[in-house]
Amino acid sequence: MAHVVLIRPPIYFRLSSYSVVLSMPIAVAYLAANLRRFGHTVDIIDGIGEAIDQVGQTEIPKVFFRGLSHQQILERIGDNPDVIGISAMFTADWPQLTRLVWQIRQKYPIVPMLIGGEHATATADKIVGQLPENTFIALGEGEQTIVDFTKAVESNGSLSTVPGLVFLQDGEVRYSPQPQRAKIRELPWPAWDLVDLEPYMGDRDGYGVARGRSIAILASRGCSKKCRFCSSARFWKYHQEFRDPDDVVDEIIHYVQAYQIVDFHFIDLNLVVRPKWVKDFCNLLIDRNVNVTWQLPTGVRTEVLSKELLELMHAAGCRNLTLSPESGSWRTLLSIKKPLDIEKFLDLVRNATQVGIHVKCNIIVGFPDENWADILQTIKFTMRLALAGADDVGIFVYAPLPGSDIYKELEKMGMVLSEWDDSDNILAYMDVTSLASASMNVDAKYLRLAQVGTMAAFYQLGFATHPWRMARFVKNAILKRSDTVFEQRVLGWLRRVWLASSRSLLLRH
Repeated sequence: MAHVVLIRPPIYFRLSSYSVVLSMPIAVAYLAANLRRFGHTVDIIDGIGEAIDQVGQTEIPKVFFRGLSHQQILERIGDNPDVIGISAMFTADWPQLTRLVWQIRQKYPIVPMLIGGEHATATADKIVGQLPENTFIALGEGEQTIVDFTKAVESNGSLSTVPGLVFLQDGEVRYSPQPQRAKIRELPWPAWDLVDLEPYMGDRDGYGVARGRSIAILASRGCSKKCRFCSSARFWKYHQEFRDPDDVVDEIIHYVQAYQIVDFHFIDLNLVVRPKWVKDFCNLLIDRNVNVTWQLPTGVRTEVLSKELLELMHAAGCRNLTLSPESGSWRTLLSIKKPLDIEKFLDLVRNATQVGIHVKCNIIVGFPDENWADILQTIKFTMRLALAGADDVGIFVYAPLPGSDIYKELEKMGMVLSEWDDSDNILAYMDVTSLASASMNVDAKYLRLAQVGTMAAFYQLGFATHPWRMARFVKNAILKRSDTVFEQRVLGWLRRVWLASSRSLLLRH
């Protein structure tokens, strides 16, 4: 059987980014589990967790990495891989990831490489020309693709016939037969035994709020919605597959017993679109007396979240809920195909906080066709969120994601420049100092002022109207735990600055 090495790269960030998420490598853990099911030997190189407190500077000014350096990754690969798989989930990582791929090719000139993930899928026809020979891109979910790819390598078969690949042949971009969506109910649980999970435990700046020993979990895949700024449809299509709730609860119980997990971060794109599934899941947790907490940190749609359902979710352990209204401008909401009844949404925030669930709301400003009137409506809406009891808000300056409908429209208009694809500008959406912007009507510096000023005003208003939150923040800082994203992100930013400063001192000496 073949020996496959799967690589999750380090995280790349700007020091002035207000959030850098240290997420567990669940994508490669799923790939590894399916490969092992077919008898292959798998090693996972976790570019974040294996050096979680190491910070270094990349070749791009102001851009740092956290985790393993490229040289350390090369040393970890070993001498005898038959296949090397690399996760390319995020557009922001691609400039640095390209360098890593070429460095791997120099050391392993003939080993077939397979690159997968949302960014790789969304931009396959563009980025394949940036890659060395014998390097393939996997489209969409990779569990079956990497098994078929490995089988072809092992038998010296034709890689060009493996479903779901994009590659160069005779200087032309070629596509193999289209892949099928994975049957999530048939997939084995992630191979977490191949990953050291301990670095992610505790007060780390994880995907969700730090509530003790936590782990990422997935109950569904895909999203049926058609938001124009999102690129996920290129990866998942417009169909959402759900696991059996009994199997999800079994997995939760297993992690409690195997890893002493007390909190679960569901990374589903949109878990609460089927109220019956949510009710069945919650009732199972209650009936089986599973005493854990769980949270939805991704940013879910809100159409089915009644107060009754929120009460059941809280009774079953849900403590943090991220919602994604995106805008307070009705014109913008129609433009991005995300209709929202603002008054009902504010009632939802009030209901969630009343039942004991901490709420974060995601907001985007600077869509290409937005004007100042739209942004002012969003600012007003954000202040109303604070008064309604929302604990957190994340305000992001819009960055065009390759594969999204808006990106494609801008590209046709000649308004998406190569700098969004080939530089670190995509990192700017959480960088409060950057002036990168795709807005046609509002200057970038004013968008940054709106971003920083609105977040500052939101938290000032929230603390003023809920003064006990300051005492909770101080208490949690001492206890190294968090109830809200704000508490966790402040401590995470201070840790990143300290680590980068320590690294600079070491380099100078």
